[in-house]
Formats: sequence, C-alpha cells, structure tokens
Amino acid sequence: KHYFADNFTMPGKNVTVYVNFGLEILIRTKEQLVGYLQNSKYWSGKYSFKLLNDIDLGGMEWTPVGDEYSKFFGNFDGDGHTISNFKLTKDAKNNGFFGATKETTIKNLGLKNYSIKYDLSIQNNDDAIHLGALIGYAYETVVENCYSTSDIVFDLNYTSSDKSYAYLGGLIGYAYASSMGNCYSTGNLNVSVNSSRALYSVYVGGLTGI
Repeated sequence: KHYFADNFTMPGKNVTVYVNFGLEILIRTKEQLVGYLQNSKYWSGKYSFKLLNDIDLGGMEWTPVGDEYSKFFGNFDGDGHTISNFKLTKDAKNNGFFGATKETTIKNLGLKNYSIKYDLSIQNNDDAIHLGALIGYAYETVVENCYSTSDIVFDLNYTSSDKSYAYLGGLIGYAYASSMGNCYSTGNLNVSVNSSRALYSVYVGGLTGI
C-alpha cells in the first residue's frame, strides 16, 4: 500500500506537481494491464500504476485509456519496460494508448510494434481530433523518458462546410500546459486528407502536433 501527498506547488518554484493519494498497482501480465487500464473506474486518480515486465498485447484492439468525458488521472510508471503488439483503429477523438490525460505523470515507458490506422469520413463538423502513439490529448501532463517506434497512418475524408482541425504527433497529439523530457519517436507519420472545401487543417509534429 502506497500513499502520496495530494496536489501541491513546490516552494520557491513555479511548478505544480501532480501526484495521487491512493494505491499503487503493480502490473506483471497482459491480463492485469487490460483488466485495470481498460476499466474506467481506475482512471480517477485514486490509483497509480507501475509496470514490472514488458507486455505483449498479442495484436489486440486497444481502447484508448481516458476520453473527453473521463480523462485518465492515475500516474503510470513503465519502469523502463515496453508495451507492444496492439492496434488502434477506433475513431476516437482523442486517440492513442492513452486517449486523454489530466494532471498526471507518465514516465519510463516504450511503445513498439503497434499499428495505428485512423480511417475516417466526416460529413458534419466535429470536434478536433488529437492523435499520438502515447497520448492523444495531454492536459497538464508530465511525460518523461518515453518513446514510440512504429508508424501512424491518418486517412481522412472531410466534406463538412465548417472548419475543423486535427493534431497528430509521433508521441502526443495535442499537449496543453504539459511538459516532456528525454522522449523520442522514430516512426513515420503518414497523413492523407481529402477535403474538397479546403477547410480542414492538420498540424503534424514528430513528437507533438502542438
């Protein structure tokens, strides 16, 4: 059982540190990773997670952890391990291994041998799309010592008369009030947008879309 101080600001520093009060869950197997992270009741910030082994997800379709309505607050420490062999093909607005995060830290984690293919047709204006291998939308999130090594394919057909946006990054799609240190991405970003009205803007970056 591990206890953490609640949110606090470091004295004399213009930095807010987000940590959780609750239990640290140790993850050793694929079944444990799926059981905890694919269950939204563990996203609230009452739990932190630590990976004890490399995890091969066996080619399964992964549902992003956290979304626009229920962001992931629980800290995640990969402890130098990797998560591999998963697919992301669902048309989530916030798409990545972690879909949407808030006031959390994700560190010491590598993603490899995954397949991210986003194939979508939009006829009416929708909210912006955020797509990254690790995190789709990171809000007040700290990312340290993380990397991704596989490609992302983004194929969009947009026919709405309204303007909209997509943010694509090798690691993080959209990072707001967040920080990243000692991270990298070596995969390719393959982007194709068909917009007859020329009203769709796509922001692409090797690490973050913005």
